[in-house]
Amino acid sequence: MGNAGSSGFGSGANEFSLGQLAASTRFTKEELRDMHTSFMAAAKESSESGSTVITRAQFGEILSAAHWESENAGFLSVLYDAFDKNADGVVNFAEFSAGASVILKGTSEEKYQARANRVHRSSIDRAWA
Repeated sequence: MGNAGSSGFGSGANEFSLGQLAASTRFTKEELRDMHTSFMAAAKESSESGSTVITRAQFGEILSAAHWESENAGFLSVLYDAFDKNADGVVNFAEFSAGASVILKGTSEEKYQARANRVHRSSIDRAWA
């Protein structure tokens, strides 16, 4: 999911891809288009191949620019890991928009489920470490 090209939205697929994301998140296509523009501007600066993903440091910068600031670096790290659904160490736009949808517009149940999934993934990670 976090690999280059996986959410780069080529010009022909742009509206379809945004429509797919809008159907699976609580964002409108217009909101996703604005988020995508900001996300891709940050991703261009990424050292990852293809520049369609963001790193942990860029994640904090994007949140700060959107006024989602936190003094707690540990919280931002946990949030980044929660957004990184496939645990590949980077976050692509599909992962970012899905995570932001839960955090910003999700129900209490969705937020609880996201937290429970993160705790479960952490226990699996520790078991294999």
